[in-house]
Amino acid sequence: MESPYRRAGGWLAGVALCLALLAPSARADGSARGEPPHAEETFEFVWQKLRSSRFDEGRDSIDWAALEATHRPAITGAGDLAALRREINRLLQAVGVSHLALIPSEAVPGPKRKSRPRAPEGQADVRADVGLQVSLLEGGVRVARVLPGSAAAEAGIGTGWTVGAIDDWRMDEVLASLGALPEGRGRQLARLQFELHANGRLEGLVVGETVALKLRDGRGREREATLAARPSDGTPLRLVPGMPEETARYSAARVPLDGGGCALQVAFNVWAQPAYQQLVASLREHARCDRLVLDLRGNPGGQIWTITAIAGLLYDKPTQLGTMSTDSGRLNLAVLPRRVADDGSPLRTLHGPVAVLIDHGSASSSEIFAGGLQATGRARVFGDTSAGMALPAITARLPSGDWLYYPTADMTDPGGRRIEGAGVQPDQAARASVADLLAGRDLALEAALAWLSEPASDTAP
Repeated sequence: MESPYRRAGGWLAGVALCLALLAPSARADGSARGEPPHAEETFEFVWQKLRSSRFDEGRDSIDWAALEATHRPAITGAGDLAALRREINRLLQAVGVSHLALIPSEAVPGPKRKSRPRAPEGQADVRADVGLQVSLLEGGVRVARVLPGSAAAEAGIGTGWTVGAIDDWRMDEVLASLGALPEGRGRQLARLQFELHANGRLEGLVVGETVALKLRDGRGREREATLAARPSDGTPLRLVPGMPEETARYSAARVPLDGGGCALQVAFNVWAQPAYQQLVASLREHARCDRLVLDLRGNPGGQIWTITAIAGLLYDKPTQLGTMSTDSGRLNLAVLPRRVADDGSPLRTLHGPVAVLIDHGSASSSEIFAGGLQATGRARVFGDTSAGMALPAITARLPSGDWLYYPTADMTDPGGRRIEGAGVQPDQAARASVADLLAGRDLALEAALAWLSEPASDTAP
């Protein structure tokens, strides 16, 4: 339903979604402990953060007086923590922007899991995964990627297969719930949130932890597989306080181009310091490759400073990738060309053409980066329209003990275009299909490599 607090020109709300792999509110369904909720103090804290943010700068699309009149009594009158969480979630959903969510103190994302194995005493858990990523496509949950050498690859699972269940989590029930949502922004955000949770169930595991899958292959045959997680080469990290720990993954490869030469193909799943450091190393290792494919598909965002650090490897002159409107004024997302590493050694920067791949799972920092490079003419964008969730955000601890994840600014690209609610439009559309996945084709990557194979001069602005 459309929020009654948004005036003409607003878009469907319905769901509040945050950046990382967080459930809408674990235990916010009434099962939280009935302890003193600090309800009045919590409302005042949340309200102050919402009103001081400039995430809707210049549009005046929220009727704040009506919003407060409706939700203040229910929140301040909450008698226990479960009721407080429920009413705060209703307020956040009514506001209806991205990067706005209540994070319960238990921070337990996704459906309830069985007990997981632990590392021997005195040893740290080794991060692991089953080598599988899924996506919502053509009315089903499909295998979008199988990592070479993984448990999924060894089991013979192919891209394009349909996923029927992950452990006891049935996908038909998920699809029915998503289908019951009204068409529009709310359903789009719910779909993205589901994908984040589903992929979270398949990664961030410990070695030996198992995931049971029910699948249907490309010929419609029913399959079952129990996959044991294997060590991954990811880096455990926590992006901001109050967020669950996640695993940063990075891959890089040299790709030959038609007509000679090569491109460096890079993908990473979250914007954080490891991605910058690894890209620095990859540019050195593949110094003969003067073109770049940066795959941001399924990347939901991360630390915004990483955008400018990585962009500094791609520009010859100072520039800016966008403008943030905050309660302190307007701040440019400035990019300064990088010449030396932190240890004083020279950096290799890339002057040749850059292709950026995006899809409906590219959000937040990924959209700000892709939109900024597109607007300044530094990159050509391929794939599908991004999520439209491009607001800088942070977390704050609430008096109730939970966390509030909330936007702190509005964001526009260098051309003044607002990405929030609209997404980045690719220069060349190449949407995946089940048939392409089953055939092992990647149309967005194929289009990007074809463009990079064309003759080009030094292109770094």
